[in-house]
Amino acid sequence: MQNVNDFYLQTKTKRAKDNVAILQQKTDSVRGVMTGAIYRAAEAIDATPNLNPTRQVQRIAPIQTSQASAEVNKVMLGQLIQNLELSKIALQKETPLIQIVDKPVLPLEKDQVGKK
Repeated sequence: MQNVNDFYLQTKTKRAKDNVAILQQKTDSVRGVMTGAIYRAAEAIDATPNLNPTRQVQRIAPIQTSQASAEVNKVMLGQLIQNLELSKIALQKETPLIQIVDKPVLPLEKDQVGKK
């Protein structure tokens, strides 16, 4: 009975589980890219500590690029997290509840009609 229940759950929820797994992977990936962009902006500031004011292009361009990348990734991450949570809710809704109501007691009693 357990094998039948497991197979039924797997077939009913396969697509929803796959969607959740894909969204989780993409969310983690975008989060990593966003963190990298934030660190690159900080590294650009650290790389030029006493910069000549007339040479601001060496600091501003990398910082602006990293900040823009971080902002875009921040928006993407927000949407991915929202979609991930909606997919998890959909998975919970699709997952059928299988509950064993009554278990048979073995061996079952034999009711036979006698000659009487």
